[in-house]
Amino acid sequence: MNQTTIRSSIIKKFYETRLQNQQNLFFHPSYALEQQLMHCILKCDEKGAKDVLIEINQLDRAKLADDPIRSFKNSMICSCTLFTRAIINGGVMPEDAFNLSDVYIRQIEKVNEMEGLISLEYEMISSYIDQLKNESKP
Repeated sequence: MNQTTIRSSIIKKFYETRLQNQQNLFFHPSYALEQQLMHCILKCDEKGAKDVLIEINQLDRAKLADDPIRSFKNSMICSCTLFTRAIINGGVMPEDAFNLSDVYIRQIEKVNEMEGLISLEYEMISSYIDQLKNESKP
C-alpha cells in the first residue's frame, strides 16, 4: 500500500466512524473534562482528579480496538500520555515523567481484566501526583 492509498483509507474510515458515532449518539468525553483532570493533576488535587475520572468513566469510551480490553488499554495509554505531559508542565523532569509513563504502559499491558485496569487507572493518578509532589519539594 502506498501513502496515498493509506491516507484515502483512513479518511474513508474517519467519515464512516463519524457517521456511525452520530447515528449511535456517541460523543467522546468532553475536552473540558479532560482539561479539568489535567488541571487537578497539575495542582496535586488527587481527590479532584479521581472525581473527574469517575465522571469520565461514567461515559462511554471510544472504541479504539475490536476487543474491549484492548480498547480500554489503548485509552489508558492515551491517559498515561496526558498525565505525563501534565506533570512535565508542573516541573517534573521530562525523562523522569517518561520513565514513569513507560513503567505504567508496561503494567497496562500485563493486566488482562477490566477490574484490574480500572484500579490501575486510579493508581496512575496517585503515582503521577506523587511524582509531581516529590519533584516540587525544595
